[in-house]
Amino acid sequence: MPTKNPSPHNIVIKCFRNKRLEDVPTLYQAVEFFLDELLKRCTIAYKLNVLVTLRNGVLIDRDDGSQNVGLVEETEIKGETWYKIDLSNDLSFLELLSTLAHECVHLVQFATGRLKSGDSWQWDGVDYGDAYEGDDVVDKDLPWEYDAYSKESELCKKFIKFYFSNPQ
Repeated sequence: MPTKNPSPHNIVIKCFRNKRLEDVPTLYQAVEFFLDELLKRCTIAYKLNVLVTLRNGVLIDRDDGSQNVGLVEETEIKGETWYKIDLSNDLSFLELLSTLAHECVHLVQFATGRLKSGDSWQWDGVDYGDAYEGDDVVDKDLPWEYDAYSKESELCKKFIKFYFSNPQ
């Protein structure tokens, strides 16, 4: 029987007070799967460092009453680029999986240079300023959010099919 190739990525998953510890192996597989799917057409062989942290509660309460349950950021740790994904552990497993897929899309957007943040947000070289400020901002109106929302459902469906067709 062939053995699975080890992931080209360095993936670490941390849980808040060990809550959802039983989900860690599946979430690890999901991160690998989402990154492989999103990067399969790239000509560059990316080796990404990914830290996923399941946090207690909602990450951000917005002024409009909506809540943010997933975030990704690019950071430097000991001279290496890391992509930190924070997820609320208060979600159902399917919501968690969908949010993870959404944040993995953003991770790949950052890694490939399509999305840049800092003093302002840039998408494919176009400056969007402080895109998340203001009462009239709707996530899906921003091109990188539209891209992530449009891919998250299909990524989840593909992963679930993969997961249940490959016995552990």
